[in-house]
Amino acid sequence: AEAEEETDPEMKEWNADEPDTDEDPDEAEERLQRDEEARDGLIPSRATLIIVPPPLLRQWEAEFSKCVEGNALSIGVHVGKGKKTKGARQVSERDLAAKLADHDVVLATYPQLQKEAKKK
Repeated sequence: AEAEEETDPEMKEWNADEPDTDEDPDEAEERLQRDEEARDGLIPSRATLIIVPPPLLRQWEAEFSKCVEGNALSIGVHVGKGKKTKGARQVSERDLAAKLADHDVVLATYPQLQKEAKKK
């Protein structure tokens, strides 16, 4: 005879449609917001955008490197998509945005953002 499978009373079946009762309410709200934005075609981001004067962009990057221990913060520097070079694949705006969205802090300059906004 086959032995009946024992089930742990603490175990419960997981259902993706039901909220996780162990999840922090703030985390649940952030997760729902990310899900909604993803459906709208937006790219969820945890990044803080810091707009700096062009001559100070590299200085800010160096200061972050100097003042932040190890990999405590992920720093991205947005200098635009760049020009397509022969044989190189140009990065799409969406790919670039997704890459930048994965950082904790993104440094950019106003002229670069203004130049990109005019293209649209």
